[in-house]
Parts: sequence; structure tokens; C-alpha cells
Amino acid sequence: MRSEMSTRNDVDTRTYTVLRNEKGEHSLWLENKDVPLGWERLDFTGTVEECSAYVDKVWYVGPKRKG
Repeated sequence: MRSEMSTRNDVDTRTYTVLRNEKGEHSLWLENKDVPLGWERLDFTGTVEECSAYVDKVWYVGPKRKG
């Protein structure tokens, strides 16, 4: 049986989803895997690159924003 990715040079064609925990931390997770306790699935799926770009866009690190 051959895995979907056999070497580091292969293109990752798997579908990922973005997870978030109660601390506001994000994680990329394979779409077909169960979500671990303490995490919720966000409404975004795509390639690892697309999900990473989404997290870069929505994740804020720093002092709490006013308003």
C-alpha cells in the first residue's frame, strides 16, 4: 500500500481543515481525521498552503484588541 505522500519531493494533494482551540490557537488537520478534544473545526478547507495562508490572515497574536 502506497501512502498519499511517499517522499518530501511529492506534492501534498491531501485536503486539510483549520482547527481552533479555546485559547485561540490554530492547527492544520487532515480533513478526514477526527477532531481532537478541545478543538473545533473552522469553516475552511484546502491544501496545506491554502490553510496556512488562511491562518496567517485570521490569527492575531498580541494584546487584546479594543472594541
